[in-house]
Amino acid sequence: MKTNGPVQNRIETKLKSKLDPSNLIVQNESSQHNVPRNSETHFRVLIVSKKFDGLNALQRHRKVVDVLREEFPQIHALAIEAYTPIQWEMDLNGKSDCRSPKCLGGSKTKK
Repeated sequence: MKTNGPVQNRIETKLKSKLDPSNLIVQNESSQHNVPRNSETHFRVLIVSKKFDGLNALQRHRKVVDVLREEFPQIHALAIEAYTPIQWEMDLNGKSDCRSPKCLGGSKTKK
């Protein structure tokens, strides 16, 4: 069983503590990028919280970024999917693709 690294654990802990999500998925996508093995630099967050009620998409993203601000020196990329519970249930039926496109940067680019 794969364990989360310290950066991923801090991300999860902070989001749970500050935004009280009903759904939270934090994925370390660093292995899809040109970074050293076991890096924690590229993340995707899917979060559903009542604290997003009445906020537009930009405001929801800003709220997540504000919670994670101290982590940004270690994070190179952060993809955020932030939903209200109503959006999650009504619009998405509790499902999201939650995948990033393949990285074409660095040495993985074909020339």
